[in-house]
Amino acid sequence: QPLRQRIEALCHDIRINLGVEVPLPEVYLDRSLPVDRFQVDL
Repeated sequence: QPLRQRIEALCHDIRINLGVEVPLPEVYLDRSLPVDRFQVDL
């Protein structure tokens, strides 16, 4: 799943560069959850 790999890489970069823990990739791929709940202003 290329999308999952991109999300995991992005989460890793955010954690390293910003020191911010991000939700697991499954959160973003779970279509039962509203996307706007997980938008973050950087």
